[in-house]
Amino acid sequence: MFVHPRWSAPISRILIALTTAIVAGSCSSIPNPRVGTNANRYFSGDTAKIRSTLQQWVVAWNAKDLAGMLSTWDPDAVESFPTRSRGFEEIRTFYQRYVASDRRTQQSVDFQKTAVSGDLAYSEAIWTAIDFIRDSAGIEHQNPPRFSRSLEVWRRQSHGDWRIIRSLAFPLAQNPQSVGPSQRVDTLGAEQQIRNSLAGWLSAYDRQDYVAMSKVWAPDILGWYPELPPFTIDDVRRGLSRQRTNDPTRAHIDLTIDEVLVQEDMAVVRDIWYYTRRFGTDSTIKRRMWGYEVWRKQPDGAWRISRYLSAPEKWVRIQ
Repeated sequence: MFVHPRWSAPISRILIALTTAIVAGSCSSIPNPRVGTNANRYFSGDTAKIRSTLQQWVVAWNAKDLAGMLSTWDPDAVESFPTRSRGFEEIRTFYQRYVASDRRTQQSVDFQKTAVSGDLAYSEAIWTAIDFIRDSAGIEHQNPPRFSRSLEVWRRQSHGDWRIIRSLAFPLAQNPQSVGPSQRVDTLGAEQQIRNSLAGWLSAYDRQDYVAMSKVWAPDILGWYPELPPFTIDDVRRGLSRQRTNDPTRAHIDLTIDEVLVQEDMAVVRDIWYYTRRFGTDSTIKRRMWGYEVWRKQPDGAWRISRYLSAPEKWVRIQ
């Protein structure tokens, strides 16, 4: 949700915001999330609250209002960029330095989509940022605008307000409104390739074909899973050396893809992974894992996962 005034292009085009975070809790059963859900019960009212909160952040940023900017973030927030991540205290420090500086960046937001599911929500938006630079004579000059597309993931607070809990930023090379039909990404083709890649990964997992499984990961892969170190390309390389096993308790995985959003050379996938493990004939456990993935189109034209966040629920015994 901001542009670091000192970033150089193309990194300086980043304005924050792909927020990816999931709240996962334990449950006594694992119902199909597509059946009997009240996901949109508060959609209208919460959508207005979320958009209002994000607009308040824009007003606070443009006014260099430190308290106003910080009020948008959950204390557990993590803000991620292509090259790094930072937590709430680092966010606070950056804002403090920006407010105290003579730099100025004006921002505006164009809301695209908002969806709410219980106490979790996400909002998609296009951002415009304009940097104002003073020359040696103290005269302020306006730089050309920079554009960004964002996805913020929010968590409902105990008092009913919404706060951002995760954020990952990505830039747009130009104003998406000015891109002609011939320049637009084939979003349907990209979505189908992503869906095919996930289906191929599941098939490779069943075969324990680690070479085929590794093809889904981008060279800069970075993934987060509770209580484990970040997943990197080094983990992919180690996986290639694994030997197949005949472990009968190895989990079987089913996948539901809830949404694929494609823009330029980036896509965001929201999905649910269902794990089943059987121990002989008299014990079966299951769990559900919520996932967000950021896919990037690679130089060879293939789409691969660059970032992911997984939130597993507890294993539940069903037999």
